[in-house]
Order: sequence, then structure tokens, then C-alpha cells
Amino acid sequence: MEEYITRGEHNAFAEKMDAENDRQNHRIAELEENMKQIQQLTISVEKMAVNMESMVRSQNDMTRSLEKQGERLDSIEKEPATKWKQASWIALSVLITAAVTFFLSRIGL
Repeated sequence: MEEYITRGEHNAFAEKMDAENDRQNHRIAELEENMKQIQQLTISVEKMAVNMESMVRSQNDMTRSLEKQGERLDSIEKEPATKWKQASWIALSVLITAAVTFFLSRIGL
């Protein structure tokens, strides 16, 4: 019950196996190339994420700096108004004191 194949059948089978091996080797080479590209993309995305994080930190620092600068600018802008109010109160106090002193001197005190 043993069946033997001919040399031609064997060669045809061997050719099919070689063709299948070649096809699979080609697919494996393509997969390896795709994996390299995916790894490069992953590295690029990681670098981009690090750069973005750095940019966000820098932007936050700049925002804080601008807020502090705004606060200092507000206090500088308010300073003349504060001094004017103080000068006005001093002048008013001097006038009231002078008027009271004048009236007190008129009545003899």
C-alpha cells in the first residue's frame, strides 16, 4: 500500500514549496520594515511629547511671569493716585487746622 511519487511530482512539489518560502520571506521582510517604521514613529511621537511638555512648562512660566508683571504694573499705576489722595487729605487737614486756629484766635483762645 505504499505509494511512491515520481521525480517530476517531487520537483513540482519542491518548486511550490520554494515559491511559498520566497513569498513568506518577502512578507517577513515587509513586516520587518514596517516594524522599523513603527519604532521610528514611536520614537518621534515620544520626542514630540517631551517637546510639547517642555513648551507647556515654558508657557506656564511665562504666564506666571506676565501675571506678576501685571501686578507690579497695577501697583505702579495706582501709586500716583494714592499719593494724590494723601496730598489732598494733607492739604484739607492743613486748611481745616488753619480755619479752626483762625476762629479760635478770633474768639480769644
